[in-house]
Amino acid sequence: MRVKRRHLTTHNWTRRARTGTSSVELALVLPILTTLLLGIIEMGIIVDRSIKLNQAAREVARSAAVGASLYEMNSRAEACTSSLDPSKLVCLCETRTYDSWSGSWGPWYQLGGSGDTNDAAAGDQVRVSLDYAHTLVSGGLFAAIADGPDSQTLTLRSNIVVRRE
Repeated sequence: MRVKRRHLTTHNWTRRARTGTSSVELALVLPILTTLLLGIIEMGIIVDRSIKLNQAAREVARSAAVGASLYEMNSRAEACTSSLDPSKLVCLCETRTYDSWSGSWGPWYQLGGSGDTNDAAAGDQVRVSLDYAHTLVSGGLFAAIADGPDSQTLTLRSNIVVRRE
């Protein structure tokens, strides 16, 4: 009978040791897996918003290239970024002309316009810059990729330059 007790006691001790080992392994691996999962989710959201921002910049630049009004360009930007927070979106449209005497492009100045068209002349370059302040979903966990060490936002930018038709 004693032999059986020792055998059962040894067997139970081994099972408890294995259970304890599993708990320790889980405690070591779980933070790494959680961080990895949050990183994948964060990067997916950033890529999704970057694609939407680039699409919006292309749409606005195409509108500017054909001479659309500033109101129409803003409407296109809002339509393409409908799933983004409009209060975090900044759209800047600029233009510059080519100086044939010096053989170089002039400085950028803000695109204006009145009525149905913008004020860029045919052949001018038009630059559309969209900035979006993306708030990190993971909070301060990935603050190293943010705009600053204390910031929890990452500024996503898209710049497109086209020639006015």
